[in-house]
Amino acid sequence: MGSFLQSKGNRSISPFSYDPQEGVDSVEAVAALARESSTATWTVVWTDLLTACDLYRAKAFRVTHVPGNDGTFFAMIAYDIDLFEEGSLANLTASIIGNIFGLKL
Repeated sequence: MGSFLQSKGNRSISPFSYDPQEGVDSVEAVAALARESSTATWTVVWTDLLTACDLYRAKAFRVTHVPGNDGTFFAMIAYDIDLFEEGSLANLTASIIGNIFGLKL
């Protein structure tokens, strides 16, 4: 997996490269990646629906094969900027890439 960040409006957009496990659909894999890197670790706790989880969930889009490598894909993932602490690059990068490198897609 690889990533770099770009800001656009109220979204932070990050491209990822990833290798789904055999038998895992590439779209399902990037959905799991987006979920895990945004709200999956805390939305279950907020079952009273006081939080606008739909706003904070990352949105995966533009899934494509990496040319010359059938098992690797590129995908863009957009994050609402309000998900992160203002002015904290450490918070932004830790939130997006901190807990997904051990994720088995």
